[in-house]
Amino acid sequence: MSTHRLTLATWKQRLDLVYAQAMAPLLHSLLAMLLLYATLRFFGHHPLLDLWLGLSLLSIGLRFLFLRAHRLHRARLSYRGWYRLLLLGTGLGGVAWGCVGLYPLDALPAPLRSLPFITVSLVMVAALPSYIPMASAYASFAVGLSLSFTLTTWFSHSANQAALLVLAVLLPVLLSMARRFERHFTESLALQRRERHLLERMRANNARLSALNEVLNQKQDQLDREEAIAQHVFCQLTGDNQSLEHCRSWTRPMGSFSGDLIQMASAPNGDDYILLGDFTGHGLPAAMGAVPASSVFLAMAGKGLPLASIAAELNRKLHSLLPTGYFCCAVLLRISADRRHAHIHNAGLPPVLVATREGVLKHSVESKFLPLGVVAEEPSGKDGETLCVTLAPGDCVYAYSDGLTEAEESGGAMWGQQRMESLIQSPLTKDTGRLEQLRTQVLQFIGEAPPSDDIAVVEYCVARAARRADAA
Repeated sequence: MSTHRLTLATWKQRLDLVYAQAMAPLLHSLLAMLLLYATLRFFGHHPLLDLWLGLSLLSIGLRFLFLRAHRLHRARLSYRGWYRLLLLGTGLGGVAWGCVGLYPLDALPAPLRSLPFITVSLVMVAALPSYIPMASAYASFAVGLSLSFTLTTWFSHSANQAALLVLAVLLPVLLSMARRFERHFTESLALQRRERHLLERMRANNARLSALNEVLNQKQDQLDREEAIAQHVFCQLTGDNQSLEHCRSWTRPMGSFSGDLIQMASAPNGDDYILLGDFTGHGLPAAMGAVPASSVFLAMAGKGLPLASIAAELNRKLHSLLPTGYFCCAVLLRISADRRHAHIHNAGLPPVLVATREGVLKHSVESKFLPLGVVAEEPSGKDGETLCVTLAPGDCVYAYSDGLTEAEESGGAMWGQQRMESLIQSPLTKDTGRLEQLRTQVLQFIGEAPPSDDIAVVEYCVARAARRADAA
């Protein structure tokens, strides 16, 4: 709302307030006028006293008509017209009160000769609260009263110089107070209007936000339903994953879908195959790449094909399907049927760690291949190019995504590779491996910090595999 519009609206509101509350002061003025008339008449009748009463009643009657017309027919006259009538009515009221000076003071006892002046002064002071919203109306009343009282006292030869001097001092003081009261009152009204305007805007904005919130809730419900369907389809497409007795895993997705993929399969010759993939991004876009990767891996691992061939086919498939800038960092493991050898193909993930039961770090297999899907060429040509390490009973192999080492606590510090290696170098007290201990320590480290990436960990312990082979 502009300043001009706000000022005009406040002025109209002040004018309406003066009219609305003018009836009570008018009745009080009539009562005071009748009491003063009765008092003066008691001490002596004078024709000028009746003239003053007639003028006073006439002014009160006119002001009453103005008030009634404003209440019943406000729309028939503009605000400026009602303002002029207000000034006219208050001016006539002041002049009528000032005409009390026509009464000759000689007719009064000496102690009461100041009564007209005292009455006029009290009327001026008492009228001030009634005209706080409109100082100009009070000025019209007070100036009219002062001038008419001064002129009539001079006309009746009953002027009291001391009284007129006091009146001359009192008038500007009262006018100054009226202007100050009006300014404060106007500021208060302006603040109220601004508050109402702000409240209206807030209500409108709240209504709009409520409507938008309802739309968002509907959209969210729709997204939840679509996400549930997508999760069901995703689980069906990747649900042929086998569970290896001697292999344990832990995943912690950042959202509803995980961009990290863990797949396990056993070949006809007894070899165990494991794929741990970390796709670019998070959520559903990252998880969609897991569908073709899972189908290719499970099909080829189920036939016992070499890791290099599986990696080459995965690379070709993902390169043809994924958009530019999307790829899959992966670790492929092939554990021989006798559990004595592990073939490791690391394409872009943190080092694959092999530790003994006593906590000795035997191998740290760094990434030597490009992530899958980056280029069209095969990442390796022969199975011999993948690293083969020797395993012994009690050895454990650990593959994990970078979401584990880059897991952040609330202060921004990362879990880090050093903590990972320190943990797996602790001796095993049970045959259950170190995965549960790893999971507990990582979650304690993260605390209540929001996840910054998907986490996936695979632990393959030869000890459990050896027992199964012995039992067979």
